[in-house]
Amino acid sequence: MKEEPSAMICAPVSSIDPLDVPSGAIVDQCARCGHDVWLAPSGQAIKEKGALLVCVPCGLPEAMASGGVLITKEQIQEIREHDPEVYRELKAMLRRSSSRNN
Repeated sequence: MKEEPSAMICAPVSSIDPLDVPSGAIVDQCARCGHDVWLAPSGQAIKEKGALLVCVPCGLPEAMASGGVLITKEQIQEIREHDPEVYRELKAMLRRSSSRNN
């Protein structure tokens, strides 16, 4: 059985002000719907390893249904530096997830 490539959830270009995007981010496309997404430097390294890019609307419902989302330390750092509000929400979500697993 052939293993499917992992998917990486990226923010749609239309959802983020270009001034709030991490330095070095590039525009790429969602593998499912074709909409433009931001690909931060940490994501570029993951894409090079074969991950498919999917926008939040395409990827998040499936990821949550399958048990969650994998996120790297580098991605968390980029979020912390460029979107403190999303970072606070992410921390709260990770705490809730951690408490459910214990």
